[in-house]
Amino acid sequence: LAALLMSGFRSQLMRFILFFIAGTVARRKPLDFVMSAAMGVVFISIVLAGGFAQDLPFAAQRALSFLPIGVSESAKHEGEQSSEWRFDMWRLALTTDRYIHNKLLGDGFGFSAAELRMSQDETRIQTKDQQLDFFMSKGSYHGFHVESIRFVGAIGLFINTIILIVCSGKAWQLIRYFEGRTGWTAVLFLCVPYLIEPIQYWWLFGSYKGNFMPYLLGVGLLKMLDNIRVAEMATAKALAVQTAEPKEAWVALRQQPARGF
Repeated sequence: LAALLMSGFRSQLMRFILFFIAGTVARRKPLDFVMSAAMGVVFISIVLAGGFAQDLPFAAQRALSFLPIGVSESAKHEGEQSSEWRFDMWRLALTTDRYIHNKLLGDGFGFSAAELRMSQDETRIQTKDQQLDFFMSKGSYHGFHVESIRFVGAIGLFINTIILIVCSGKAWQLIRYFEGRTGWTAVLFLCVPYLIEPIQYWWLFGSYKGNFMPYLLGVGLLKMLDNIRVAEMATAKALAVQTAEPKEAWVALRQQPARGF
């Protein structure tokens, strides 16, 4: 947590909080969340009462600037400017044809000669507008939705969103299926991140260009776990037919270690 605060990135701090909440829900440990929330309230109360907010390192103040704890005006201003910078980037991308030419189908993963020259010429960056132009020429919009439209269009964004939702639901199904069995910790390690990815990508400035491709590769691990689930259910069904005692067959199967662990 201290490392996240020192990074200065509010999105990473929020991701940590979401990850913790998802983990407590998946493990059915609401008391952990209640205790952590209470500790957070105590921390904020101490900071407010003692006026310690402005004594924190600047990066920590910036990361906490979305909370009403009285951080310095410079930290608060920088946090607001960072958000406005992203919003300006998105407005330019979505309301003009300068950076995204085909918003329905996307422009693909290639670059024009002008965009390539701009993305390689970092020495000419002297102003905020030039910095913004530099990032947009590289296809880095600091937003999953806009980057998706840049590369695969609005249709691709719709498909990507469906993938996020389906994988989140599948991750929850797998967590509940393997609960209490040998290897459940590994299942939690693989599946809990998928529970929060729809929020991460849509509301916490997730990146399509840098992060979504590894995300899709990781879906293969969910598929592996689901294959185990399907195979075990088929085995239980076959045993139930043979023994005419479906409940006993299912209980016996659940008591065995999951295949693959």
